[in-house]
Amino acid sequence: MERYTYFDGGKWRLKIGDTEYSGDWVNRLAAYEETGLEPEEIERVLDSYGRGMTLRTENAQRLEIIKEIPIDRLRELAQAYRLLGNTVYEPNKRGVISTYKVISVHFSGCSILVGWDLLDGIYSNLNGFEISALGKTVFLTREAAEAALKEKEAEHESNV
Repeated sequence: MERYTYFDGGKWRLKIGDTEYSGDWVNRLAAYEETGLEPEEIERVLDSYGRGMTLRTENAQRLEIIKEIPIDRLRELAQAYRLLGNTVYEPNKRGVISTYKVISVHFSGCSILVGWDLLDGIYSNLNGFEISALGKTVFLTREAAEAALKEKEAEHESNV
């Protein structure tokens, strides 16, 4: 999808012809563009979000829902949706990096839970993780998980 917004002078901007625009609606368009999702994919995210909140999914109601979702929340929803089918890595206290396949995303009003299946390693007795754990205890690449594991081991050695 072609990008229309750009960041300049500390804010998002949109130029149409000779006129330049900025403001809340341009910020929302920029947030949508940052998701990298096509309109059909946004529809599926909204359907899932609506079901989690037990709301009907008529078009007018969807538009009202999306107006109420903060931009950061839209980014989280898009990020979680893009994880489906991907592999994530979780280093554990035993020094093993477990590999999981993302199988589900569960939306609710207060959290986004990502479900997984173990592919390799030691099962952590969790069905998944909260989206906020991404980049902290769960990683998108094995290299990032290895770096986090080394950092924790170095931290542990300095405390001994």
